[in-house]
Amino acid sequence: VTGLRMGLSRDFRLATIIQKLNEVIQYSSYSTNFVSLFTGELEKDGHLFYVNAGHPPPFVVDKNRIQELEATGIALGFLPKIELSRGYVPIKPGSVFVMYTDGITERENGQEEQFGIQRLQKLIQENQNRSAQELVELVIHSADDFGGQAPWKDDATVMVVKRQK
Repeated sequence: VTGLRMGLSRDFRLATIIQKLNEVIQYSSYSTNFVSLFTGELEKDGHLFYVNAGHPPPFVVDKNRIQELEATGIALGFLPKIELSRGYVPIKPGSVFVMYTDGITERENGQEEQFGIQRLQKLIQENQNRSAQELVELVIHSADDFGGQAPWKDDATVMVVKRQK
């Protein structure tokens, strides 16, 4: 977090900041440690510029269209030098941007079936008229119900941004 803040304070390009952060993580941790990271800049007009370093792909729901924001590079910490690119997606009025950790999609039911990305995307698409807060609560409750309210085995985080205008 400190490395990210330092890069942002110097107005480096987003991909350059994350590449430098990778070097810090790689040299300061064991070779088995890595960090997936999604970071972006959302402008007032809805333009989202992002870097996805191996994080589960966030997605944008715009009515019947779902667009996944695939990785633009590998997770941080594996290699001393990595190549990252910057991605772009427009967030239109009424669209919903969803970012989540794998604890949501890998939540299992009693038959060892995972909640999965398709179920998450369908849930958001069918409820996209709800508020961002309602969508977060719906995802957490749905995944919890899917797992039979059993204890969670992994972190479960979901973030929803809904563009109003």
